Amino acid sequence: MGEKTLETYREYNIDPVEILGTTDALAIGQKIKEWNYRYLTLGPVMAIALEGIHAVDTVRKLIGHTLPYKATPGTIRGDFSINAPDLANVVGSACKNLVHASGTTEEAEQEIANWFSLAELVAWQRTDDFVHFVLGELTETQTGKEYTQ
Repeated sequence: MGEKTLETYREYNIDPVEILGTTDALAIGQKIKEWNYRYLTLGPVMAIALEGIHAVDTVRKLIGHTLPYKATPGTIRGDFSINAPDLANVVGSACKNLVHASGTTEEAEQEIANWFSLAELVAWQRTDDFVHFVLGELTETQTGKEYTQ
């Protein structure tokens, strides 16, 4: 987040030292992490863990760019978020997004462990998985015989 903040500041010709007291991306990121923590603990939060093929990338496409002003219309952030990081930083606040999503599978695993116990996670199999990923890919070569439906 520190790097993204510095990028935004460069783009809009804002002096990070004047607003944040530093140009160190790590220090800025730690400040933003504190603001985000404070923001997340202000009120109700709904957490959900999703799984599936390319789940992280798919969810991130649905929610839009981390910075609301860069999120495209049709995404959750593009349609419903109005905050900007430079404005948020001036008032010492998190950039208030409506939704958060992990950026990598590793980050998702850590965040799921932070929010859920193993007993709260439900393992399930889609009813069409067998058809799409097993039956749909059998060939005569793979089975040694002809497959008919």
